[in-house]
Amino acid sequence: MASNQLVSLFGIAILLVLGVFADELSDKNKRFPRLLALLGIGSFLVVSQNFINFNFYSEAISNLHSVDNVRFITELVLSIVLFKEGIELDFRGFLKDIRVILLLAFIGTLISTLIFAVSISVFLSYPFILAIIVAGILTPTDPAATFSLFKGGLKVNPKLKNIIGGESALNDAVAIVLVTEWFLSSLVKGSKSLTFDSNLISEVLISFLGAILLGLALAYFFLFINKNIKLSIQTNLLSLALLITSFIFPLFFHEFHLPVSAAITSLTAGIVFGNPTVFGFNRFPLHELEDFQHVLSETGELIAFSAIGMFIAYNDFALVLGLALLFTLLGLIARLITVNVLLFPYKEISPKKAFFVGWAGMRGLASGTLVLIIYSTLKQYPSVANSLPVSPEILVSAIVLSLLLSALTQSLPMKKIGLRTGSLSKTNLVLKLQIEEEVLTAKLNYLQDVRNKREISLKEYQLLTLPLNDQLQKVRAELELESQNLQTQIKTTTYELLMIHLIEKSTHENEETLELEEILEELTEEEIELTNELEILLNKLSQEFKNLRMGVSRKNEIKTLNEFLEKTLQGIEDGSPRLQALLKIVNNIKDEHFTEKDLQEADLK
Repeated sequence: MASNQLVSLFGIAILLVLGVFADELSDKNKRFPRLLALLGIGSFLVVSQNFINFNFYSEAISNLHSVDNVRFITELVLSIVLFKEGIELDFRGFLKDIRVILLLAFIGTLISTLIFAVSISVFLSYPFILAIIVAGILTPTDPAATFSLFKGGLKVNPKLKNIIGGESALNDAVAIVLVTEWFLSSLVKGSKSLTFDSNLISEVLISFLGAILLGLALAYFFLFINKNIKLSIQTNLLSLALLITSFIFPLFFHEFHLPVSAAITSLTAGIVFGNPTVFGFNRFPLHELEDFQHVLSETGELIAFSAIGMFIAYNDFALVLGLALLFTLLGLIARLITVNVLLFPYKEISPKKAFFVGWAGMRGLASGTLVLIIYSTLKQYPSVANSLPVSPEILVSAIVLSLLLSALTQSLPMKKIGLRTGSLSKTNLVLKLQIEEEVLTAKLNYLQDVRNKREISLKEYQLLTLPLNDQLQKVRAELELESQNLQTQIKTTTYELLMIHLIEKSTHENEETLELEEILEELTEEEIELTNELEILLNKLSQEFKNLRMGVSRKNEIKTLNEFLEKTLQGIEDGSPRLQALLKIVNNIKDEHFTEKDLQEADLK
């Protein structure tokens, strides 16, 4: 029999491999949520033991399905995710809106949890302690889950982005402490309501404040070590050591009955290490550090959510679905009420934007981690579990399904709400990034000239150029990603666009249509890219003519575009027979786009 360590490593490898396929499935179909794919992996692994007759495999899945192992994995991943959120948090921006962020993260979390809990207790007649545990689990929000939706030419209002990001990072920490150190302890003691015990309150304070102090101390120590490090890879490895230490040290304190929170320790350490200048240390390149931590975080989430999927119970699915729908609805209402009331005095945040902040409270890994903590605790206290009106399996399944429903129901209208409330704006992202790249490059060239003339010292030059280089690397990475996304989108739709034009032109099948369809199917990748450019130009020309008819004078631009189009078409004439046939299609499309009157108005006839 293989050792327990080997079995555990094999189980994690299985989760990673299947997780890659889940990510691929989600990427190819944007309407298929990543969370659903990952949870589905966990469920598949449990079922797969029935038909895969391989002992090592069965041992690995059983080992993963162990509550203690999954709880350890998810708690570790939560520390990884919070550390990454801390690294990426702009602490100076956080300080600008600190009053609003603290109000929402602390007071807002408490109020929304209470409203949520009272609603559950009223609708389901659950004891208040169980209702507030469910509410506490589903209250924390995840900035990564929220901001991942705002891509493709959409830009979040900077102030609102700062508030949502800061509040989400902190309310994770607040909810974790409240649920694990107060709500759960009250339940284990057999109370049907919250216990206001002085020992419990002191444990909550130790868990929160002790974690902040420990995170500060560890981050300062590691920043001191990093002070003379020259290579980014060494800083990345040092940040990994800090992350592991931030997770392990609180466990040592638990041996001395000091319930210091590993999650809050990791968040604090990440904030300090990712904002060195705020805490008195010299700046170092951060873009590679953020990329490194992002990969760790993505890998961890993939493993954790797949493992959580193992605990979904499909028996009594109607009950599970009903509870999940109710939890999703009540949680959203509680958050909207709380956020709108708390932000009402702030005149710089309109009621519409406050509504967007409330709606943008997507749930993430913190809720999944808390689910497993509650489940494992109830398994340790069967008498407590038996006294509840619902089994631990049903409770876990309903909460996990609620996370999925939250992602589905909130993400669909979020962009529309953001655009209507002014919280989001449409941007030509590629053009914006190109301009930003040029500006940053010009600044760096200027500083290089100043340095060459010996007008500033080497130390001053490094201090000035480090943040600019960081920003430039981020812009270039984002520009490359957006350009790739644009090319992928164009390539996948070009053939469909051309076929639609063919169908619109042909009222019946004839030999010419069939011949053109065959030609299109045989196009090479280079020829498809050429048709992409033509299709974009045609659409742009068409829009420019519409603007012209509305009184917008853009004749020079239209002429330039048309000249470029003509040159491109001339190039096709000298090409292969397939491209010559394609030229006929493009010319027909052009004729359909523009009437003779259009061309005369632009002085092209």
